[in-house]
Order: sequence, then C-alpha cells, then structure tokens
Amino acid sequence: NRNGYWNHDYRLTSRILKKRNAKKLIDIGCGNGAFLEMFHKLSPGTKMAGLDLSHEMVLRSRERLPEADITEGDAEGMPFEDGAFDAVSCHMSIHHHPHPERSVAEMYRILGNNGTVVINELTGPEWLRRVMNWCFTKWPTGDHAVYSVAEMEEMLHAAGFRNIRSRMITPFSFVSVGRKTEEKPSMIKLVGLSDEQVSEISRRIADAIFDYEYSKEDIGLIKFISTRDDMFTYMNAIVRAAYKSGVLTSRSEERRVGKECRS
Repeated sequence: NRNGYWNHDYRLTSRILKKRNAKKLIDIGCGNGAFLEMFHKLSPGTKMAGLDLSHEMVLRSRERLPEADITEGDAEGMPFEDGAFDAVSCHMSIHHHPHPERSVAEMYRILGNNGTVVINELTGPEWLRRVMNWCFTKWPTGDHAVYSVAEMEEMLHAAGFRNIRSRMITPFSFVSVGRKTEEKPSMIKLVGLSDEQVSEISRRIADAIFDYEYSKEDIGLIKFISTRDDMFTYMNAIVRAAYKSGVLTSRSEERRVGKECRS
C-alpha cells in the first residue's frame, strides 16, 4: 500500500513532530517511506533519514523520497553516531523487533539532548494481545510481540527518556512521546542555586507543563485563579507535571510541596 495502512496515525505523529520543530528526523523501520513522504510535505525544511532492515523496503523508500538518507540496518544496533538526530519516529515497527528494549535504547543514543522520540504502535485489550503474541510464536510472520501502553512507557523510561506521554489513537493503536533530557535537579534543593541553575529548572518545568497539556489527565486547570483553593489546584497541577518529567525526585517530595502550597 503506497499510501500506508496507518495514514490517520501518521497525521497525528506528523503534527507532534512539527510542533516539536524537528530539524533532523529519522524514521526507524521506515518501510516504503510513506510516513517520511507525508512529513516531508508538512515540513519540507526538515532533513529526513530512514532505517530499515529490509533491502527491498530501503529501495522503495529511496525511490519515493530521493532527498532522504535511507540506510539499511538493524534498529537494535544502529549505524549512526551519538546525538546524530533531534527527532526519532518509529511507526508500527516495534512489534517486529526481537529485543525492543535495545531498539529504544539505540533511539536514545542517537538523539541529541532535548531530542524527541515518537513511537506509534499496535496494541489491544490484554486478551487480544495474549492471543496475538501466542500466534506470533506459531506463524513465520516476522512479528514478535504486541505491547500495552504501560509496557511501552516502561521501555522508554528504562532507556532514559522523560516527559513521557501516551494516548490511544484507535482501539488498536497508540502513540508514546518522550524526550531525551539530562538528569534534573531536585526542586527541594533550590536554596543556594545560581540564577542560571534556577532559570534551567524553570525552563524544564515549563517543558513539563507544555507536555502535560497533552496527557489524558489534563482537565483544563489553567483557567481563572480567583480563590486560594483554585491557586492550590493550579500549583498542584504544576507539581504533578514537574514530578512526571523527573524534576521532582520522589512522591514524598511531591506530597511535601503540596502541603506547603496549602499552608
């Protein structure tokens, strides 16, 4: 299918990457180049690259998008330098990988600091995933396993990604977005930091709030603040978003900051 089976998913991930201002993007498991072609139309200034294990798919992608740098290779051992890209996408490919945690770790390695990863994958109810994963062991389809959203987020976190957000696109597909960031300092130890360090913490909190708006837990809190309770609710939302991004180091610290906001 020249236009891709997952055009609806591609449109969503394209918008995410466009908003993140991707300048140098690689699509892992790029297949016939359908996603790269779509994103090129949306963001013609982005430098495109792709990786696929299949020689035939590499040739199709090169034919489809001659200006892109398409490489034949294994996602579990990518032939790229550390920090070579500022955005990595992966569409409907992870379920083909024998060791997806290695692929995700490689995505982290080839991203520069503050780089974005966008993974679009198959999923389904637990019973369906179990059936599919059993079938994969019996049929020579090239598939290995279908994962839940929680399992994918765990893989991303284990690789080092933070600011991880996911959403279902259809009952059978989802997107997970993460960012490669350096280790964050604790909000509890603000005293004695330089202005530059405080500015860096503020920037990271702003990033966390920006991403938090896209989570399923967002309930439109940032509206009008007219009472003390409203102020606490607003501050609590910020603290929660900062904790999820890694700025806060523990749940106990989050609760302590919440109590201080109420007092």
